[in-house]
Amino acid sequence: MKKRNFELLYYFMNENVILTEIKRTDLADETDKSKIYSWIKINPHTQEAESLTFKSMQVDNVNGNEINVRTFTDGELRFDPHFAKFQHKGEGYIVMNCDVADVPAPFLDKIESFIETH
Repeated sequence: MKKRNFELLYYFMNENVILTEIKRTDLADETDKSKIYSWIKINPHTQEAESLTFKSMQVDNVNGNEINVRTFTDGELRFDPHFAKFQHKGEGYIVMNCDVADVPAPFLDKIESFIETH
């Protein structure tokens, strides 16, 4: 297995979108958390990737269930251990909360090349 310069923390996907949170492992001395942690959205059809600008995180209690909320400049992600609702730039997605070990290698390569150039 290839050694990568990041660790996957979250992986959400459906047939139209892939959303990941990563932690850079090559920036040990960096104090700016926005450089260490990144949310990356990938279109699985075009392989186009973009970084989301993180604003805040919280946990809401909805009918006794804890719902994690991540807010971005132009979107929001609400998730539990199984599913998520992701809204971004006027588009809405229902995505599965998947095991990070299940990310296909081509998308790991795409994430790696994306963070190397941004």
